[in-house]
Amino acid sequence: MKNKTLFLCLPAMLNIPFGGSSAFGANSEKDNKENSPKRPNVLVLLTDDQTFSTIHAWGNNEIQTPNMDRLVNQGMSFTQTHVMGGLNGAISQPSRAMLLTGRGLMDVHRNGQVIPKNEKTFPELFRENGYTTFGTGKWHSDKAAFNRSFSTGANIFFGGMHPYGNEKEEKGHRCPYLHEYDPTGKYKNLSLIHISEPTRRTPISYAVFCLKKKKNNHQLSAPEDEI
Repeated sequence: MKNKTLFLCLPAMLNIPFGGSSAFGANSEKDNKENSPKRPNVLVLLTDDQTFSTIHAWGNNEIQTPNMDRLVNQGMSFTQTHVMGGLNGAISQPSRAMLLTGRGLMDVHRNGQVIPKNEKTFPELFRENGYTTFGTGKWHSDKAAFNRSFSTGANIFFGGMHPYGNEKEEKGHRCPYLHEYDPTGKYKNLSLIHISEPTRRTPISYAVFCLKKKKNNHQLSAPEDEI
């Protein structure tokens, strides 16, 4: 059965009509404006191929993860979530597509390599409802889906898990091409940051999705101590 839990939650968060009426009831437009909750800014952090046993707060005494520990201590942990696997060696690729679309493994396309236009991602839904959406880090899916989902971004990596990749296309995560956001969606050489030498540092293995509310077409800024 397809996982639709994510999209059942989003209309309530955005206060948009769902199933023919407002997510908060069938009040008048005026009442909705007066009673609707403030729209939050949302930050989604996806760490790629990271097992739960690498987090100090969850019992690892060898690795220190103070920022993740703070999230554990001040937030909520879901300790019975499990990866559904993949149809090839790239487990992170379908996991990312499933998270973004609310679909199961057998319902994403080409193991998550492509997200079709008719399948909205949750950043896309936020964007349609007045949010500035920002993406950074590893994407490992098609460029068109990224630009539908995000209105801006930086240090975007479209490559995958392979070590070095194809010189003519995207390199792998140990010698990546990093892109600045390209509004045209083409991501040609002019928007490309090329790390020319292979690095022995930790490969790019994260994605950050920042969903920020707007007001009167101007982006709101949060105090530095809250970022």
